[in-house]
Amino acid sequence: MAKLYFLFFILIFSSVYLGIHYYVYSRIATGLVLSLVVARYFRLFFLIAAFSFLLGEFLSRRTTSFLATPLAEIGSTWLGIISIAFTIFIIADVFSPALVCKGWVHGASFRYYSVVFSLVITFLAAAYSLYNVAREPVIKELKIRTGKLPQKLSGFVIIQLSDLHINFLKSEKWLNKIV
Repeated sequence: MAKLYFLFFILIFSSVYLGIHYYVYSRIATGLVLSLVVARYFRLFFLIAAFSFLLGEFLSRRTTSFLATPLAEIGSTWLGIISIAFTIFIIADVFSPALVCKGWVHGASFRYYSVVFSLVITFLAAAYSLYNVAREPVIKELKIRTGKLPQKLSGFVIIQLSDLHINFLKSEKWLNKIV
């Protein structure tokens, strides 16, 4: 029964994951009015990028192959980029009917500029995300004073570490430095 649940999970995950890729691909291909040849290469790029994440995750859990680390890094980066692009395109699609109803925009010209604008925002957000990953974590110190703790807990300190994305790509040395 556990194998059936796992198979069901994989089927749903793959459908959603590849559906996100198809949605972003189709928005770009139709919005930029790509030729059939360019659209085929673009589709191939999206398939390779999509499977780079899946293959990288699989290899990183099963082997120490020299391909595992670079593929996992490329795949993880792609997952972030496609997630940002999906979000941006969804937002654009939610707001575009309001703009069309007001008569501010219409037709293929709007679709083209909507896609260009969405791609620019995606690029900027992805660049900022990559910059954010490369820098040291931000430390925020928050002092909360309360009279409800017993005296023996005076000076008690709680430390929370979050959003570290710990995986095999992060070394023990890196984690010790953070702590």
